[in-house]
Amino acid sequence: CLEGLAKYAHCINLDFYMDLVNVLDNLLKEDWLGYREQLHCIQTVFAILSGQGEALNIDPTRFYNNLYKDLLTTTASSKKSDHIEILLQTLNDALIKRRKKITNKRTIGFVKRIATLSLQLLHDGNLGCLGIIRNIMQLNRNVDVLLDLDTSVGEGKFQAEIDDP
Repeated sequence: CLEGLAKYAHCINLDFYMDLVNVLDNLLKEDWLGYREQLHCIQTVFAILSGQGEALNIDPTRFYNNLYKDLLTTTASSKKSDHIEILLQTLNDALIKRRKKITNKRTIGFVKRIATLSLQLLHDGNLGCLGIIRNIMQLNRNVDVLLDLDTSVGEGKFQAEIDDP
């Protein structure tokens, strides 16, 4: 159901967007929701916000935080290998298509988390993650600070366990 909603989000009346985003947010707060369904909820929200939903004043921070938190729970197990494709599509929608609406600190945090994730995936997921990082670095020159050898540029210590990028 969520896959179809994400695919045909452009056909939904603009009046329903706010209610739909609130329903998806409440759904993400449920404990019984599986990993795949969480990814589909987040993907649907970013599909909604990338079309006509840009006109609405909806803060997607809570969905970025959920996506950021879910990145560490992804593993290379065979059970979750089909989730990698959904995860990569969601990352593309959230970080590349909406790159002008995301702060540099958040982008840098996501790049670090995706790089960490790529270390624990199989080759296909690893290449996908590195491709996402490459695209982000090509489109956002401010992320190049991660490659700088000068350690005086940063704003402190990176804490990988925090759920907010």
